[in-house]
Amino acid sequence: MDPSDPQQLSSLATLFQHTLNPTQRKDAEDQLVQLQAQPRFALLLLALVQSEEASTAIRLAAAIQFKNTCKTRWEVDSENEDPVVGFVSDEEKQVIRAQLIPVLVSLARAQTPS
Repeated sequence: MDPSDPQQLSSLATLFQHTLNPTQRKDAEDQLVQLQAQPRFALLLLALVQSEEASTAIRLAAAIQFKNTCKTRWEVDSENEDPVVGFVSDEEKQVIRAQLIPVLVSLARAQTPS
């Protein structure tokens, strides 16, 4: 997954939009679960959170998904748990650590969200 690819960001935004529709929610959530196993999924989520083209609802949904992805896939205790499919790689963790504070600062400085 490439966070700089506008098509991927748009597709992900559409999936989150579908999660807000009761008739499409289950299928969209199933697709998001499948996407979590893809490398760099957390970075794509972070890019969507930053996207000024996405609505506030979509950005918030992406932020929650980002938090949940990091919580469940950041680190696995190999002694007590099976490896998690789609865990966040060390390379991805470094990029997230480098980008997270600037993203939060830019969001805090942004005008009132749309």
